[in-house]
Amino acid sequence: MQSSVFSPYEELKLQWKSDHSGFELLCPWVQISVDVEPDERPKIIELTKDGLGSSFLEFFAQYPISYLRHSSVEALPQRESHAKEAKELPPYSLIRTLANTEKSDLPEVNSSWKWDLSPVLAFSAIPDTKLYDPLAVYSYLRRLRLLDEASDPTNVGIYPELEALRVKDEAVFFHLVQLMLRQNYHVTHSCESSLKPALAIKGFKGVIEAFLTEEHGHDQLVLKSLRAAGALNPENYPLFSEIDYSMRILGHCAAHAPLAFCSIVGAFEGNDSADHDPLALILEKSSRPRAARGIQQHHLINRDNHHSRVGEDLVRGLAPASKSEVILAARWAELIVELGRHYTTHLGLLVKEVGRSLK
Repeated sequence: MQSSVFSPYEELKLQWKSDHSGFELLCPWVQISVDVEPDERPKIIELTKDGLGSSFLEFFAQYPISYLRHSSVEALPQRESHAKEAKELPPYSLIRTLANTEKSDLPEVNSSWKWDLSPVLAFSAIPDTKLYDPLAVYSYLRRLRLLDEASDPTNVGIYPELEALRVKDEAVFFHLVQLMLRQNYHVTHSCESSLKPALAIKGFKGVIEAFLTEEHGHDQLVLKSLRAAGALNPENYPLFSEIDYSMRILGHCAAHAPLAFCSIVGAFEGNDSADHDPLALILEKSSRPRAARGIQQHHLINRDNHHSRVGEDLVRGLAPASKSEVILAARWAELIVELGRHYTTHLGLLVKEVGRSLK
């Protein structure tokens, strides 16, 4: 691995346990608990007395809690060509470029961009050039994505609602579970075709081939859960446009926008710091606990192989980026977050509506 400089995300806090037996590193999207031997405590206190520095944060490199930069940009690959500066499109116009026809049903997106890219550009700029450190861009966009996801109440709120629905009416509960798993099936079933174009990107082949090998058969794991939940054919359930276009974006970026691809691919892999898939936990308490097995196995494979970090492994091999490439990567990443928000909102409204009708 190339040497990196770590600096803490603004949201990261270190908090010692009340008995000083260890500490916790807290972010809105992850909590890391660390036990500390008494003879090690003074060293850690000394190491962190002036803040969370690079040498300390490097111990937690597997967690998404830090900005990253290459310690030496001279070691980066040389650009093979100069990218043309492209006009930035608004959200609707950008996603329309992926529509099959003019009449295609497009998912709902914001009318304007929300992410301020000035800090991204300032943080990742390579001094005395017009280029940007791709690792720094990746780590900054990762923070923006995780922060948005953590602040979206529907990401967590839907699971208590589903649990309440399971208790009230399992038949309705399983219908909604089947609808959710149908979306998951599309993501896993489309994974290989969406990722394969990235094999042609210089330096990506080894990582992508290993990733594809680990992902192989994941659609069958989801299908196993889907059938155990009572659905024989996923095609009998509607595919949400947000899920459809999220996979279109992934495939497009794999073929045409390497920095964007690195910045979004991990978003499809879930929270690999958790021990359980949240839907699997609810299904285990249902009358069809076997429905939990496939998606829980899928979750554990992603977690144990650190699939949410595959973008970081890939981005380290990229040459410095142009401003247009940074902006495009940021906008595709923002669209992925926006589509995810609309999907969970859409699903959450369905759950709430059904729950109210059963009262």
